[in-house]
Amino acid sequence: MKKLDLKTFSSLLFLFLYLFVSLLFSQTSDPTQELANQLSQICKKLHDLIPTLAILLVIFGAFVYAAGQIFSAETRAKATAWATSCIAGAIIGILIAQILPSFLGAIIGQDISCGP
Repeated sequence: MKKLDLKTFSSLLFLFLYLFVSLLFSQTSDPTQELANQLSQICKKLHDLIPTLAILLVIFGAFVYAAGQIFSAETRAKATAWATSCIAGAIIGILIAQILPSFLGAIIGQDISCGP
């Protein structure tokens, strides 16, 4: 099993604490509605962030592929694998951005809006 590095662990801890504190200090009488609102806010932020990162991954993958073509065969093969990984990551990110509202809505049992 792969160990988590300190940066990943601290990011996950911060995300968990952010979610916990935001739910803890909510001032509404209906916690389910507040949870839906918080999930909508998170969904909106991710819906804005993921496509931008996907575009950057495609551009980076194209750059790595093009840069790898001027080197030897071994480096060219590694660059092609890295570029393929970047493109696959971008596609998976776009799929996550599209599936996220339905997934979160199924978890909470309400519609989650990720639009503006």
